Amino acid sequence: MSRAKGSLSTALCLGGLLCLQIGETQSPPNGDALVKKMIATYRVASTIRNESQATIIDPTTGRYEQRAIMVYKKPNKLYFSSVDPQQGTISIYADGRLLAIYGGKQNIFTRRNAPLGFVQTVALAEKATLDALRVSITQLLSPVSFLISNGTIREANSFKVVGTETVIGYKTYKLQAQANPFWLKAMMPPKSKVQFVKKEITLWIDARRSFLVKASAQLVWKTTLPGDGITPARTIPGGLFFEETHRTTVLNASVKDEEFLFVPPKNAKELFQERRN
Repeated sequence: MSRAKGSLSTALCLGGLLCLQIGETQSPPNGDALVKKMIATYRVASTIRNESQATIIDPTTGRYEQRAIMVYKKPNKLYFSSVDPQQGTISIYADGRLLAIYGGKQNIFTRRNAPLGFVQTVALAEKATLDALRVSITQLLSPVSFLISNGTIREANSFKVVGTETVIGYKTYKLQAQANPFWLKAMMPPKSKVQFVKKEITLWIDARRSFLVKASAQLVWKTTLPGDGITPARTIPGGLFFEETHRTTVLNASVKDEEFLFVPPKNAKELFQERRN
C-alpha cells in the first residue's frame, strides 16, 4: 500500500498489475449549515456591494429581465436600484437619517424619516414603495433578505445539497428546498385559501467564499377567494418563476456615504415628505 502525497484515497496495488482506489469516506456537506454560513458571511460584513441580473416570469406580466444593484453599510445605510421593462427604474436611498423612494418611470419620489434599525428601514422602504409607486419590492433570496433574517432563510428551510455546479466561473454547491408555506401564505390576499402545486427553491452557494451566486424559485398555486354576497367564490391560478445571478459581490470595501444620499432629479415631483422636529 502506498499513499500519494495530498491524496484523499489509498492505492492498493496487486502484483503491480492492478491498482484499486479506495476512497476515504467523507460526509456530504449539510445544506442548512451551508445556508447559515452564507447568511453569517453577509451579516458580519461592514459593507456589501452586489450586482445581479434576474429573469422573471409572472402570469400577469409575462417574461422580463431585471437588473439590480445594492450597496449596504453598517448599521443601516442602504442603496438599492432595480431596472426592468415593467416598472422602469426604482431606487431606494437610506442614509441613516432619511429614506427616499424614487420611481424613474413616473419621475416621482417620496421621503420618510429613516428608522434606527436596518430591519425597520427595509420594512418601511417596502411599505413606502408600495404606497407611493404601487410596486412591491419585497426582497426574495437576496443579500438584503439575508441581512434582515434571524440567521435562517425565511423563504425556505431544510435545504439539501443535490450536487455541485460551476456558475459564472465559481464552483458552487447546489441546494434545494421547499418554500416555507407560512411565508408563501403571508404574500397572499387575506382570507384566501391557497393550494400550492409547486414550491421549489434552489440556491447555488460559492463553495469557497460562501456567497450566493444564483437563486431560483418555481412557485405555482391556486387561490380561492371567498364570495362577498355579490361575487361568488372563485379560484384563481397563480405562479412566479425567477432565476437571479449575482455577478458581482464585494464585501468590506470602502463605501462613501454619498452613495446613500438622494438628490432629486430635475423636474421630479415629491409626493410626501416627513420632516424631523
